[in-house]
Amino acid sequence: MRLRFERSEHGVRQSFAPADGVDTHLALTEYDLSSVAVSDEEQRITEHCNQIQASLDLIHGPLLAAGLFTLSGNRRRLLLVLHHLVVDGVSWRILIEDFNTALESAQKQQEPKLGYKTTSYRQW
Repeated sequence: MRLRFERSEHGVRQSFAPADGVDTHLALTEYDLSSVAVSDEEQRITEHCNQIQASLDLIHGPLLAAGLFTLSGNRRRLLLVLHHLVVDGVSWRILIEDFNTALESAQKQQEPKLGYKTTSYRQW
């Protein structure tokens, strides 16, 4: 959440913003589309998805954002957007697996058991 990228005459430099100056909570924007006609849902979701994706800022952050869409019939969709410089394909698979495990546990009203997948970046 604190990762930043700066461009200089020498290329791109990666840095961490000071911990006290960064809100490390994931910004989740909720969109109530429950009154939107089903035929218009995809277009409205796409518009909001584009806005969320455009909100990512390599220099000032955030580099990840989320949107929760409430649709008619009590249906929901969750969008997670992470800049490609902060997540790779392997990490995405781990995130999706952990998210699905947590969802299944929540449906059973159980605590999720997410095992360690790798060594932390800091330890590495």
